[in-house]
This record gives sequence, C-alpha cells and structure tokens, in this order.
Amino acid sequence: MNLYAVIMAGGSGTRFWPLSRKRYPKQLLNLSQKRSLLQDTVERIKPLIPYERIIIVTTRKQAEALGSQVPNIPKENILTEAVGRNTSAAIALAAIYLKSVAPNAVMAVLPADQIIKKAQTFRSLLKCAVGLAKHKKHLITIGIQPNCPHTGYGYIIYNERIESETGGKGEDFPCYRVESYIEKPGLEKAERLLAEGRSLWNGGMFVWHVDTCLEALSKYLPDLYQPMQVLEKTWDAKLAESLYPQLPSISIDYGVMERADNVAVFPASIGWNDMGSWESLGEIYPCDEFNNISPGQLLNLDSRDLTVYSPDKLVAALGVKDLIIVNTADVLLVCHKDRAQDIRKMVEAVKEKGWEEYL
Repeated sequence: MNLYAVIMAGGSGTRFWPLSRKRYPKQLLNLSQKRSLLQDTVERIKPLIPYERIIIVTTRKQAEALGSQVPNIPKENILTEAVGRNTSAAIALAAIYLKSVAPNAVMAVLPADQIIKKAQTFRSLLKCAVGLAKHKKHLITIGIQPNCPHTGYGYIIYNERIESETGGKGEDFPCYRVESYIEKPGLEKAERLLAEGRSLWNGGMFVWHVDTCLEALSKYLPDLYQPMQVLEKTWDAKLAESLYPQLPSISIDYGVMERADNVAVFPASIGWNDMGSWESLGEIYPCDEFNNISPGQLLNLDSRDLTVYSPDKLVAALGVKDLIIVNTADVLLVCHKDRAQDIRKMVEAVKEKGWEEYL
C-alpha cells in the first residue's frame, strides 16, 4: 500500500488562547498530560503508515518546536509554509512534493489537532478509503456521524451509495456520493438536517490519489496550481518557499470540494472531536458531580458547569457557573461558555493593542 499521511499542523489555535500561542499552538500542547495532539495523531496512524511516509505541513515559526516533538519523522518530510495561505495551498504543497518523490502515492490528509478514540476503526476505514482512491478518481472525505444538532460544524449531505472496498477484519464501511456542503447552520436547520438522516459533520479529513488531487487543483484553482506546477518533476524546497506567498488563500472546502462532482464520503463513528474550543476539554477529562472540568486544583463552593485549566495554581470558585477559566504564567482568561467561540476575538483585540508578548 503506497499510502502517505499528510498532517496539517499549521494552525494557530486561537480559540485555545491564552495557552495556545503563535510559536506553540494548540496541536503542540500537552492538554492530556500524556502526549500532544500532534503526537497523538502520529501514534494513531503509525501502525498503518511508517514514519518515513508521514508528511507534516506547518509554518516556519512552528517547525522547530514541531520537529522536536516528532523526531522520528525525517526532516525533509516537514514542509514549511513561508506565510499562511489556508488549506488549499498547504495541500497543494504536500501533493506536489509527493508527486516528485512518490508519484503513485495515495494521500490521507489529516488535521493535527483532533481526538479520535476508536483508532483501530479509523485505521480500518482509512484502508477502505485507500482501496477506493486507488481504483477510482474520487475526492474522498470522511464525514462524522452526528449525535446532536451541532451549529459549530459544517455539514455534508450525501445521496446514493458508491461501491467500495472492504475494511480490515471484515468490517464494511459504506461510501456515498456527496450531494452538497452546508456551512455552519442555525439550530433549526441543524435539527432538520439530523431528522432527514443524510447529513454528516465535516471532519476535514481527506483521502485521494496524488494525481486526482492535482487534477482537481488544476481544474478548480488554476491560479494556485500553476505557479507550483514547476516543482512536480524536481522538488526544490527553496523555490517552493519563494513561490508560496503569491498563492491565493482559500480553504480546500471552498476551493475544490464544494465545486467538484466526484466527491465521495465515508460516514464514520470513530469517537471524534475536533478540539475546537476550551469546552472540548470534556473529551479528555471527566466532569465532577457539579459538571465542572478541571485538570488542576479547583476549590469549589456552590459553583457548577465550569471549565478550568490552571495546572500550576489553585482556582477558588464561589457561586459562579457556566465559565471558562484559563490561568497561564502571564494571562488569566475568564469567559462565559456561551462566548467560547469568540475567544479568537480576544486574540484580535490583543493584536490591536500591540501586546505581541501575549500572542
């Protein structure tokens, strides 16, 4: 199996500020007190994909810290972005690199900052997706089976079933043709989507043959593909870095997946969480009897529904509820849970103040 993993590790994780910073973002954090999210991602796929076939795309500022966390991955497999240009450019960078070193590769594109509890099932599903990608020119995505009308995720709507290979241990993973994408819906629409039974959360994971990927980029994003095309036959890291800033900034969902007519999806029940905000800490740590989550010391009196991250200092909470409290060496964040998705606005406010030392 000529399967390569492309791990997307260039995000800044602003919704995990103030713990997540520019040089040490969410995917490098040891939130579980065991391994970082990046290290978990590598360990999850290692039984299927060896270190030498794992590619990581990250920013220049993060590369050193990232490399120290995954020393077994060859240095040449860590591709750096000169500037942030969203997921289409990052995927193009990896695909063109692979075209030069492994022209028949199948790529599994995976975010570095997700939790997947059912790792064996996930690997079996990947095998099945690879079988389809090798024989048919599909742009394959992995959709998450929804368990609630979540308004923070995009949705994938699917229709007829596509014939696919069988996963490991005789497990059958059905695959479907994608009908459309829907951006983050309101509650009423999310409830309707769940009731209709043909929708999945967009998990941001993809599988495709490197040629299928490059053909799609050439067709739908020629302004992005053409400047990089020169690197397909002979890879040159310095030339790639010099070309990168001129590429358009657009996500792979907007740029390709929502426009293509050969998109397929595998529904997945794999214990998935995208660790999108501090509220996701509940996926790692258990709640106490008052629904409080705290990996550090919490002195609680008549407080409930708190998410507290303060590993080095006692937090005493008296008569409060529905708060996120994050205590780092230089910043204390107090946020109502209803505003968890707006923490990125705090980061923008810090930028406007010119307080770069807190970013």
